[in-house]
Amino acid sequence: MLNLDNKIYVVAAWIGIAVLAAALVLLVLRGSWLNALLLGAFLAAATAFVAFDQRLPSLFDLLFVVAALLNAVGWTWQAYTGIPGYDEFAHFFTSFTVTLSLGFLVYRSVREPFRQHRLHFVLVIASFGISLGAFWEIFEWAILRELINPVVDIIMDSLGAVLAGFAAAWFLGVESEPDRAASSRTRPAPPATSEIAGR
Repeated sequence: MLNLDNKIYVVAAWIGIAVLAAALVLLVLRGSWLNALLLGAFLAAATAFVAFDQRLPSLFDLLFVVAALLNAVGWTWQAYTGIPGYDEFAHFFTSFTVTLSLGFLVYRSVREPFRQHRLHFVLVIASFGISLGAFWEIFEWAILRELINPVVDIIMDSLGAVLAGFAAAWFLGVESEPDRAASSRTRPAPPATSEIAGR
């Protein structure tokens, strides 16, 4: 069975965070303040996931760091416009990893009931990711003033979100027993039989 909390994932994630920090310094030295701010937000989120959040599997943390690195390359070395297809792939992969990570986090308390309704979980996670993608496109238009190809971007965001939905449903089946037990402990225990009888 797949080990979602392999220590190798944690080590690789920390190496990625170090590279992100170096890219952030480079952007600051260049005076690319908006790109530096965006990368700083990615860096802060990735560091928080890896260092403090124990509710997500380590594999998800690593995927989030890889997505941040993908965007760091785009912002630092202009890969978005310099490499054909890079922007589209970045939208797809970032949508996939952010939807998977945040979706698992946001819907953590209801994952157990969805084990018997995997298709519903796919739809919930995919809808969540498509909404995030739409908000990002609005942000690009309103703040970044960048609209390289909005229709293609939205399509790639949506495809990444749908894939994340299927991946999330699949991961429900490979979560370890300790993960399931930890998830069940977050829900209140049902009342004791004697308690029910006394009412």
